[in-house]
Amino acid sequence: QNIVIEYELLPVKEVQDYDNVKLQKELEKSKRELGKKTEEIIGFCPVELNNFIPQSPLTNFLADAAVAIGDQYCHDNGLDSVDFAVLNNGGIRTSLPAGNITIGNLYEVSPFENYIVIAEIKGSDVIKLFKRFTIKNCAPTSRQVNISYIGDYEHEILLQGKTINPEKTYRMATLDFIANGGDDILKDIEIRNVVHTGIIGRNGYINYIKELNAKGQAITAKIDDRVKIIPQP
Repeated sequence: QNIVIEYELLPVKEVQDYDNVKLQKELEKSKRELGKKTEEIIGFCPVELNNFIPQSPLTNFLADAAVAIGDQYCHDNGLDSVDFAVLNNGGIRTSLPAGNITIGNLYEVSPFENYIVIAEIKGSDVIKLFKRFTIKNCAPTSRQVNISYIGDYEHEILLQGKTINPEKTYRMATLDFIANGGDDILKDIEIRNVVHTGIIGRNGYINYIKELNAKGQAITAKIDDRVKIIPQP
């Protein structure tokens, strides 16, 4: 039986101010429509993965998963691999609890129908993108990105452990919401040759967790050196 899930496209401002009660009602509606599917256990999380800025275990896990999902798509379609990923905090609505993880948990974490896309971006624009981040206003990034801050502002930016080449073209995994201007993350940033994978982010995360579980691996993530805060002298 085909299941139809209705969703509402909202302007960025409204997404940020989305009423939690309304969101909860939508999640409950989705759960009822999906029935027992949402109760399916897909993996195990030893400890709760919380969500906060400038980086958190959950945002790190999802951004790294986006790279893995994008890489697999590229491998399957004869494309160059992904260099890094950028997500948005507004699309991650709650923490991932400790214990058995169900499909329903992923609907709560990522309730929006945003698709993973892969875009080319020139190094000069990568630098421009990361320079606009501060420790109080930044987006989730994958482990290939290392940004150190002194005070609120960036001090050093590395990509795959190297200084970003302004003339090189990099490949970024992100969401169509972001690629289409959502949250102004890519404001005044040129992206080219956008590949639409057709993979809803949440579904990609679900399959990624299933693959981990099949290998006997738990869902783990931690704070690492993708964000460093250097004390001011």
